[in-house]
Parts: sequence; structure tokens; C-alpha cells
Amino acid sequence: MRGYVEQLRQFRPSARIFLIATGFFGIAGGIRRVARNLYFLSLGFNEGFIGLVVGVGTFTGLLVALPGGHLGDRFGPRKTMIGATALGATGIVLQGLPYRVPIVLGAALNRVAWSVFFIVGPALLTEESGTEERTHLFSVFSSSRRLALIPGALLGGYMPGLLGHFIGVGGEGPVSYRLTIFLQAFLLAAALIPLFMIDSSSNREVSSTSRTYDLEFMKQPLARKILLPSLLVGTGAGMIFPFLNVIFEHYGASTELIGWIFTAQSLLTGLFVLFAPNISEKWGKAKGVALTRIASIPFLLVVGYAGHVPVMAGALMVRSSLMRLSSPLRNNLLMNIARPGERSKINGIRQVASRVGRTAAGPLAGWILSSVSYSLPFLLTSVLYAVGSGLFYLGLHPLELEQEEAEN
Repeated sequence: MRGYVEQLRQFRPSARIFLIATGFFGIAGGIRRVARNLYFLSLGFNEGFIGLVVGVGTFTGLLVALPGGHLGDRFGPRKTMIGATALGATGIVLQGLPYRVPIVLGAALNRVAWSVFFIVGPALLTEESGTEERTHLFSVFSSSRRLALIPGALLGGYMPGLLGHFIGVGGEGPVSYRLTIFLQAFLLAAALIPLFMIDSSSNREVSSTSRTYDLEFMKQPLARKILLPSLLVGTGAGMIFPFLNVIFEHYGASTELIGWIFTAQSLLTGLFVLFAPNISEKWGKAKGVALTRIASIPFLLVVGYAGHVPVMAGALMVRSSLMRLSSPLRNNLLMNIARPGERSKINGIRQVASRVGRTAAGPLAGWILSSVSYSLPFLLTSVLYAVGSGLFYLGLHPLELEQEEAEN
């Protein structure tokens, strides 16, 4: 533990400040996971409308992924993330209004913030770290986000009841949920404070390709080989995870219990991702990504077919812990292989593929949940995860070996 703390202290100042901003994003995200969809249901909207909101948000993420990556390489991570975060906070406020149009528009603006932040952020961390510490830094980055979901999930679970009791309107009515959504907007806006503190004069590796917007980087083997795996995994994720709070409520979980489930999930995943360096040392990054994702599939099926909230919650925690182990390994692998000055663009390509899948999956999953079955999406996701994980390993493992040989 002492060695771990010492490594944290050795991170460069801009990297540590960025981790603080990540924490605010995580808290805001935790509130959204618990409260947002339940707020829409309290307004009288059904799962189909929730699917529409999810689809619009993910489609917006698709549209901004490549331009966001280009802006990050062109103007620097700090300015790009500041602008996107301001738009995101505005979008959350719009989602608090009880009308369809501002809700849909707000979902789009909020997705701008999340997409740009997690496209440009890994490039910043790569520039602010050496090769030896990078896997550890990406693990802390992923862990910080996951652990920050804990207070967010608790706020999302308890604030509607507390605020509703305080103003005398009931704990799970539209007004109490709306105030919770506004709290989420405030916390996301608070991420602007550390972002303004990042040293904008840090040396950045910028190639001439970042000066103009082109698609030359698409000719790289890395860009081509991440497209299909990211599309498949993104489609699978879009079938289930935007709807988890609705699914748990369907099986009888209260808002407070859902908040506690997501809290425990975030705690475990936040701790597990810190073991990513150990996975990398034992199996390598590409194999580690594939193995941890495939190992999560049986637990995903338990969540979908158990029909008993405690069993579902336990399986969800194990599944999420295994799946999240892959994130820092994937980010580190992509940033190591990508050319300097094109790292944000490469991350943008991955986001584009993932968002295409999520955009298609959101409305379809909303229709399946409302009209067919609450279990079928889990089966479809399991198949997509298995195929996507296999393709990721087959495509990226050779590139990983080439990169390691070049370093040696």
C-alpha cells in the first residue's frame, strides 16, 4: 500500500489534477445512473422514450468523437475539455425540464462532455507519464472514475427522498427527481475548477497531421483493427447498461436499494481495476482485455435471468469488476501503439465505433424491454461480447508484440 501511495505522489501535477476532474465526472455519472431514467418514468414516459434519449445521446457521442479527438490534438486537452464540460452541465439542466424536446437536446449536450472528456483524457495522461508508470496511471484513472461513482450513486438514491421530504412533495415524484438532476449539473460544472488548473504550457507531442482534419490515420493497422471489436462491444453495452436502474426497479428494487447496488458495484470495480498492471504483466494487454471480458459473460447472464434482486446484484458486481479490468489495459495499449499527435484521434475512432453500436442498440433495447422481454438483451449482449473480445485479441495482439519489439 505504501508503494502504491508513493507511485501516486510521483505522477506529474497535471495528471493528478486531471484525476480530480475525473472524480467530479464520476460523481455526476453516479447520480445519472440511479436517478435520470427513474425521473423520466416519474414524468409518465415509458422505456421506449428512455431508449430514444439513450439513442440520441450515443448518436451525439458518435458525431463528436472524431472532431473531439481532432480538437484535442489541435488545441490541447485543457481547452477542449473545458468547453465540452460547460456544454455538458448545460445539457443536464435541460434534462431536468419536464418536456421531451429539452430532455432530448440535453442528453445530446451532456454526451458531448462525456465523449470529449474520455477521448482527450487518455491522450493527456499519455503525455504526462513515462512508459513504465503508464499502466499504473491508467489503472488509477479508471479507478478514480469508478470510485467516484459511489458518492454519486448514494446521492442519486437518497437525494430524491431527502429533497422531497424537505419540500413536502414526496420522495419519488418528478419535483424531487428534478432537483437531484440539477445537483448533478452543479457537480459536473465543478469539474471546471481542476480543469482550469491544468498547466496548459505542458509539452505536448503534436504531429503535423493534427494541424488539419484528415483521415490519414485511418490507414494505420491500429485504427482498422479496433473498429469491429469496438462496434460489437459497444452494441452489447448499449443493450443493457443504460437501462440497469429500470431493470432492477422492474424486479422490485427501490430507488435507495438501486443506489446501494450501484455503490457497491462502483466500490468493487474501482478497487479491481488497480490490479490491471498485474494482469498486464502476466498475460499482456491484448490477452488481458480478451480474457477478463470473456470471464464476465457468465455473470452477465445471471443478471439477466436470475429474476431475484440479491442474486442479480451479486452477479453484476462480479461481472463489472472483471469487465472494468480491461479498460486501463485497452487504453494503455491503444495509446502506446498510436502515433504521437494522433492519440486522441485513435481514441476517437474507438469511440465512434462504440457509439455506432450504442446508438443502434438503445432504441432497440428500449423496445425489447417494453414489449418482449427483460432477459433477451442479456443473451444478445453475451454473444456480442464473446465475438468482440475474440476479434480484439486477434487484431491487437500482433500489434502489441510489434510495439514491444520496437521498444526493445
